[in-house]
Amino acid sequence: MNILERTTMRLSQKSLKVPASILSMAVKDIPPPSVIISGATRSGSTTIYSALSEHPDVSMSPRKELWFFNNDEKFQSGLNSYKSFFTDFEGEKVVGESTPFYLHKGILFRKSNRETIYYSENDSAARRIHEWNPECKIIICLRSPFERIESQFEKNLTQGKKLPHDINEKIKDDLEKIDSEKTNNFVYYNKYKTHCDHFIDVFGRDRVLFLNFKKLTENPKSIFETICNFLEIDNPSLLRIPKNLNSRSLYEHTRPDRFQGHLSTKILNALSLTLKDDVEFCQDLLGEDLGDWMRI
Repeated sequence: MNILERTTMRLSQKSLKVPASILSMAVKDIPPPSVIISGATRSGSTTIYSALSEHPDVSMSPRKELWFFNNDEKFQSGLNSYKSFFTDFEGEKVVGESTPFYLHKGILFRKSNRETIYYSENDSAARRIHEWNPECKIIICLRSPFERIESQFEKNLTQGKKLPHDINEKIKDDLEKIDSEKTNNFVYYNKYKTHCDHFIDVFGRDRVLFLNFKKLTENPKSIFETICNFLEIDNPSLLRIPKNLNSRSLYEHTRPDRFQGHLSTKILNALSLTLKDDVEFCQDLLGEDLGDWMRI
């Protein structure tokens, strides 16, 4: 039981609230984040987060997505406010969280209300993370942009977000607006070269680990071995991967063909031209043939 839990238990027995001074004492020794899973959405970040949460040398935030570094209001509340998400910390070597939306360069929110989204040329989640800990390590799992677009569209529809019912209408509009309107733009969100280059520029290549989502679904244990080596923690032979996070369930959870709506050939052609450089960039980045990413 950590210091905050012990203090809270004692005070709750007396029907008292935890004073701010006690909270400050509890978080002062918690280090800044040493690893952040910053993308991509719909690309296995929950799997990686859940497995790392099982590792004895890792303290992941109890809540997966904190949306802290891309939220002006939260970020301005300061480091102790961020550390308060990690009051389970008991001296683990690695402290981390997973907010896949951090990947998108320049996409920020003024408040927790998602309608306050905006684009900044000069600020980003990556820069804010680096400001607090230049030594932080970043994990980014990449997926075929075409699969990811369909999967994200399906998820947003099920969440009741305001979207055209036809995915092709949405992507056609996003293609036309990619240079003028980057917020809520599925095409911009899949400009991997823009986003990944930004993290490399901010942190340096050796502090950013790029993974292939397909390999995560096919051989998660091998991927977790790579992750543990990157974080300099024990081999994942000691790591229990939750049963509901095996490769089959991961694919079933994220596959795009569970909804009745697919990218048309015309839209695929337009997307392929727009994202061609990004797929080639990822091939070089991962050192793998990503021909299966292309739909045409």
